[in-house]
Amino acid sequence: MSKLPVELMQRIFHTTLFWDSGERYGEYMTTFLALRSVSEAWRDLINKTPTFWTHLSSEDHPSFISKAFEISGSCPLHLTYTGHSGDGFVFGFFDQALARLHCWESVSLHDPDLSDLQKYFTHPAPRLKKIHLAAMDWWESPGSGYLSLFGGSWESVEVVHVSDFGELDWSGVQCRSLRILEIDSCANIDLAVMIGMIRENQHLEVLKLRSLNFAPQSSLLPPARPPIVLPHLRALTLFHLYFRVGPDFDPIDQDFPALQISRNIRFPHCTDFLLSLSGPEGMTGRIDLEYLTTPPPSSPDVFSLASLADALSAADSLVVSIDSPNSTLKTNDAVLQRIRFCISLRDAPPSFFRSWVGDVVARKPGEPHPEMRLLVSIEP
Repeated sequence: MSKLPVELMQRIFHTTLFWDSGERYGEYMTTFLALRSVSEAWRDLINKTPTFWTHLSSEDHPSFISKAFEISGSCPLHLTYTGHSGDGFVFGFFDQALARLHCWESVSLHDPDLSDLQKYFTHPAPRLKKIHLAAMDWWESPGSGYLSLFGGSWESVEVVHVSDFGELDWSGVQCRSLRILEIDSCANIDLAVMIGMIRENQHLEVLKLRSLNFAPQSSLLPPARPPIVLPHLRALTLFHLYFRVGPDFDPIDQDFPALQISRNIRFPHCTDFLLSLSGPEGMTGRIDLEYLTTPPPSSPDVFSLASLADALSAADSLVVSIDSPNSTLKTNDAVLQRIRFCISLRDAPPSFFRSWVGDVVARKPGEPHPEMRLLVSIEP
């Protein structure tokens, strides 16, 4: 095997150490050390390939970290941090990492200590493309103010995943290159700021917002503007978005954030659509959402959206579930389809939902699928 060309050997080693996504395998360190121990030639090859040393974790041994920073040179760095409050190894890791801030390409932060974030992650990283931030029990974090992650300078960032973190300052974030934005279980977000960020990133491919608590004192929304077209958006989730007030965070105005966001965008090529709304007991008539593709003065219902109309036409079966307080209409998960969607209504009267589904099916666009089935489940 050692007689193989160097480039082929490097490719084999890379496949052994990293996923296709570029992230290192869970057994990276064990495999890495095993490869280096096979022979002097293999160890020399690994030592002379900087890209093998660019994925670092705060849990790696300090001697490996020091050597990796030395060998990786100016190559893009991929850093993973797991919170260890007071752990000297972590401080040494980031003291070295800060000296290479200009090389950071992706950062993954798991259960971080807020003081560590404020010390090491408030400086702009000019080459940064991916941010993953996941915390546990964010409500127990020290109340020392909101974090301006990387100083809000996200101009080069393309992928953002944030979950369970309530102390991130979104108001100062500057970004126009996002392809993927996923935020889950976060609090105190300014709705106008979030809408502005979405409108600024016209290359979005995935937008998933789940269980978000928007600040009741959100800044005033700007005057109504024509919706921005997101031509590349293929997956959109707006699920359980609401304002909260009071010490117990009781939800209020659950529909307002989802509808305000959706009215500001058009997504003609979306193929994965999840919308969850809540309705009062007295709601009647057709569900009219104002963000769809038909221009004013008409007010089309949700199935005027091109991608959802296509989904109806392509569906072998639709599943209707009426189970108070939730009612759901979705494409059948058991059937392989190019397009899928799910619309869920909470606290809507079953009579309203049955009437609306009948109206939708009656106006199904295109030629009806000859074997299209409507599967209905009604729970008492």
